[in-house]
Amino acid sequence: MAAEKQKQKQWSGRTDGTTWMHRTLIAMLRVVDVRFFYIIVAITVPFYMLFNRKGYRAMRDYFKHRGSNGCRTIWHIYRNHYVFGQIVIDRFAVYAGVKFSFIEDGHELITSHSEQDEGFIMLSSHVGNYELTGCTFDASKKRMNALVYAGESEAIMKSRRQIMEKHNIELILVGDGMSHVFQMNAAIDKGEVVSMHADRLFGSMKHISCRFMGEDANFPVGPFAFAAQKNVPVYAMFCMKESAKMYHLYVRPIEYDGDGNVRKRMHGLAKRYVEVLEEMVNRYPYQWFNYFDFWQHSFSKESPTKKNTVELTYTEPFESMAKLGDILPQRRPFVMIDRVKHCDEKSAETFFEIKKDNVFCDGRGFFSEAGMVENIAQTCAARVGYLTLKKGEEVKIGVIGAVSDMTIKAKPKAGETIRTTIWLEEEVFNLTLVRAEIRLGEKVIVTGKMKIALTDKKTE
Repeated sequence: MAAEKQKQKQWSGRTDGTTWMHRTLIAMLRVVDVRFFYIIVAITVPFYMLFNRKGYRAMRDYFKHRGSNGCRTIWHIYRNHYVFGQIVIDRFAVYAGVKFSFIEDGHELITSHSEQDEGFIMLSSHVGNYELTGCTFDASKKRMNALVYAGESEAIMKSRRQIMEKHNIELILVGDGMSHVFQMNAAIDKGEVVSMHADRLFGSMKHISCRFMGEDANFPVGPFAFAAQKNVPVYAMFCMKESAKMYHLYVRPIEYDGDGNVRKRMHGLAKRYVEVLEEMVNRYPYQWFNYFDFWQHSFSKESPTKKNTVELTYTEPFESMAKLGDILPQRRPFVMIDRVKHCDEKSAETFFEIKKDNVFCDGRGFFSEAGMVENIAQTCAARVGYLTLKKGEEVKIGVIGAVSDMTIKAKPKAGETIRTTIWLEEEVFNLTLVRAEIRLGEKVIVTGKMKIALTDKKTE
C-alpha cells in the first residue's frame, strides 16, 4: 500500500494545466506557428527545472544511468525538458489541425497485418510523441482501440476523440474500474487492434523486473500478460521527433515463443520489448519522458513464493472446513459454502446448508439476496483458490467487480441446502466473468452473471 501511494504521488497521469488553458492553447495554435511556442518553452524551462524538483531528480538519475555527471548533466536535463515542451505543444497543435510530416520505418508490417482477420497488439512507452501515431495509422481496414488515462481534462479528451474518430480509432478509458480489460479482450476477439503503453505501473503494483540501462527496472505485468494470454502478434511503435514539423515513425515486431505457456510467453515478451525500448532511448536520449524514479529504488523485492503443503487433485471432493480454509479468504461467520463438490478450469460446484444464525438470514429465517450474491462470489473464490493452490502459489483475495442479469425467483430458508454452480465465460489475467445458478433441490432459484477481480492481497 505504501508503494502504491508513493507511486501515485510520483505520477498522476494527468497533463498539467486547466481546461481553460488547454482550450486557449488550442485556439492560439490555429493561427500561430508552433515555433513561436517553442521559444516560450525554451525560456520557461529553467524555471520548470527549478521548481519541479521531482522531474529534475528523475532526469538527473536517468542521465546518470547514461554515464553523465557534473555540469553537463544540467545541460542534458534542460534539453530533455525543452524537447518535452515541444512534444506537448505538438500534441495540442494536432488538436488545432496542424499537419506534421512522417518518415516511416517498418509501418508496412502493420499495414500488411491489417489485411488479415487476426487482431494484434501495439505497445509503446512514454518516449517521443506516441499520440501522433493516431494521425498516421490507417485503421480503415482494422479498427484500433487505444487505452488512454480517463483523468485528463475535458478539452484534451474532446480533442482526442475528434481526431481519433476520423481515423477509426476508439478510445478505451482506463480509470479505477476494470471494464477496460473486458473491452480489450472483446476487441482482440473481434480481430481488432489494441494499443497501450507498457512502461508505467499504474493502479496494480504487479510488475516484471527487466534489465534496462544497466539496472533492474519494474515494468507493468498487464500489457505482457494480456498479450501472452491472447497469443496474438505484438508490435512496438515509437513516434520520435526529428525537427519542428517532422517525426520518425518506428514499428518493430516483438517476437516471442508462442508455443510456451502463458508465463513463459509473458516474460519473453517483456524481455524483448524492453530491449527494443532501450535501443530507441539510446537513439533518442532526450525523448525519454518518465519524470519519476523509474528504477523504483524504494520498491521492495517480492519474496519467493511459498509452497503450500496441502496437496489437492481436480477430482478430490472438499469435505472439511480445513481445506476450505486453505482456498477461501473468508472466515466464520462469513463463510457461505460448506463443500466444494467439483472444481476445474471451466466450472465449479458448491453446497451450503443455511443455519438459523447465519448473518444473512432475516428474522423469519430466509436467506437474503445479499447472502446469495456472496455465496456465488465465494464459489468463484473457491475455484480460483483451488487452481492457484494446485500450482503451488499463494491464494489471493478477489473482489466483486459487477453483478448483472441477476434473477432471484425464491429465497431459501434456514435448514435448507443450496447447490451453486458457476461456469467460466471469460477470463483475462486477473479478471473473471462467470455465469451462475443456485438450485434448491432441482429447482433453479437464482441465475445471473458476476465479474470478479483478483487483487494483489494474499490471504492470511
